[in-house]
Amino acid sequence: RTTIVKDSPAAQTAIMEYAKFVESKISGSGDAPALIKALPDDRQARSEKYVRANVAGQAFLKNAVTARYPSAGSSAELFIAEYPNPAGAKAALASYKSYEKAGTGLAPAPGIGDEAFSVVDKFAKNVVVAVKGKYCVGVVRAKDMPGALALVKSAVGKLK
Repeated sequence: RTTIVKDSPAAQTAIMEYAKFVESKISGSGDAPALIKALPDDRQARSEKYVRANVAGQAFLKNAVTARYPSAGSSAELFIAEYPNPAGAKAALASYKSYEKAGTGLAPAPGIGDEAFSVVDKFAKNVVVAVKGKYCVGVVRAKDMPGALALVKSAVGKLK
């Protein structure tokens, strides 16, 4: 990933030339990884990140892709964490739910994945977290609960 600190037409041209040069040196498939493909399409351009640990500030969430979703709130961020097996994902969900007992309105979110919950967190605002198979999917800092629920449901629906 390359970032332009001071954006300008000349910088955009230079970065695209550099990207084309690097691309010419890389062999193999240029297809996006499966977790990136699972992110809903309306994300902020180039906001995708791979996070190894402390996803959404939680020590029990790891090995995830994240992306920003301005349509769900100015700082809304979705994560999809992949675990070796469904038991690992369920343990992450249970840890998150236990952590959120201090939040307001902790409730099941039926119809999303294998299991899901929603809560209003003091810091992370509207939060929805779900499990589907070996994946733990969630959104933090959403502007409202209906948008958070819809975003997580969309992401869960794209997982295989």
